[in-house]
Amino acid sequence: MQQFDLAERYVEASVFCAVVECGSFTKASTKLGIAQSTVSNKVQALEAYLGYALMTRSTRNIKITALGLKLYDFVVQQQKLFNEYIQLQQSQKETIHGKVRLVLPEIVSYKLVTPHIGEFLQKHQNLELEIYYQHTELNLFKEKFDLAVVNHIPKQQTIKLKYLGKQQIFLYCTKEYIKRYGLLTNLEDLENHLYTGPINHSYNAEKTVNFISQKYGNLSLENTARLKVKSMLSAKQLAINGYVIAGGTDMLFAQELENETFIKLLPNISAGEFSYYLLRLPQHDNAAIHCVADFIEKCFAKIR
Repeated sequence: MQQFDLAERYVEASVFCAVVECGSFTKASTKLGIAQSTVSNKVQALEAYLGYALMTRSTRNIKITALGLKLYDFVVQQQKLFNEYIQLQQSQKETIHGKVRLVLPEIVSYKLVTPHIGEFLQKHQNLELEIYYQHTELNLFKEKFDLAVVNHIPKQQTIKLKYLGKQQIFLYCTKEYIKRYGLLTNLEDLENHLYTGPINHSYNAEKTVNFISQKYGNLSLENTARLKVKSMLSAKQLAINGYVIAGGTDMLFAQELENETFIKLLPNISAGEFSYYLLRLPQHDNAAIHCVADFIEKCFAKIR
C-alpha cells in the first residue's frame, strides 16, 4: 500500500470518529469545518475499503455497528498515544535545551557514565554537553562549571552537594609479579614490595595510608611507597607488566579479575574508599542542568 493511501485511510478514520462522537453527519460537518457530503463520502470510502458497514443510517439517526465501535475504540486509542507522544516531544523541546558544562572523574566515569552519554544525548536533541575529565581541585565559581562529580567535599560552602556513592580501594597485582617477588599475605610485608602510594586531590603525597580490615578495624600505615601516583588508571598500567602492586577498585580491574590476569591481594583489607559527590552552584538552576544531574545520579546508583 502506498503512503498516500495510508494517509487517506487515517483521514477517513478520523472523520468516522467525529461522526460517532457528534452523533450525526451534520454536527460532524460543523465540527470538522467541511461539507456534509464530504463527511458522508469519507465514511463510505472507508467502509468500501474495509469491506463491512461501520454504521446503519436512517432518516432520523445513525447506529454504529459492533465492528464500527471496535474500529472507533482502536482509532481513538491510537490518536491518544500519538497526541501524548507529540506532547512529550514538544515538552522536551521546550524545556530541555542549552549547554551544560560538566566535570567528571575519568576512572569511575569510564564504566558508570561515559558509555551511556551518547544514548542520553540522542534522547535530548537540543541538549549540548561539554565534559571535562579531571581529578584536580576545582573552583566552580571561577571556572563556571554547571555540574561536577568529585571524590572529596570542596572548600566552597555555598555549593549544593549530593552524595552519589562510594568505592573501596584494594591492592592488585599480576601472576608474574607473584612469581618474581612472592605473594603479599599481610600488611606488615607491604613495605618490602613496590606498590603505588596515593597522592591526594591537592597534589600532595599522603603521609599515611589508611586501611580498613574486616578483622582488625582501621589501620594506619606510613606511606613508604617509592612510587606515588595520582591516577588509579596509571597505577593499573604501571602494574600490568608484573613489577608493581597497584591500588584500584574492583570496577577498574573487573575485566582483568575475570580473565585472571590480575589477582586481588588481601581481599578482606581495603586501602580506604572514595566517596563521590555531585556539585552544583545554586544559581546554576535550569531544566537542562537538572536533566543532566538526574542522568548522573542514575548512572551512579550502581555503587550507592
